[in-house]
Amino acid sequence: MKDIRFVGLDVHKDMTAVAVAESGWGEPRDLGIIPTAADAVAKLIRKLGGKNGLMVAYEAGPCGYGIYRQLRSM
Repeated sequence: MKDIRFVGLDVHKDMTAVAVAESGWGEPRDLGIIPTAADAVAKLIRKLGGKNGLMVAYEAGPCGYGIYRQLRSM
């Protein structure tokens, strides 16, 4: 089975809470809070190993649409 990291983003206007779970690993880990800014999201994705092997879930609300567009463009 391919190793996949599952990333959950709880998006708010000024900050985003981040959690990650490894495939087959069990409980998700809380990675803390990052600013809701394009550069912070890009840094997070790079830190987690780049776009390959990531599955990202985010809050589909007014604050999540910007992150959705950014993740799609990456």
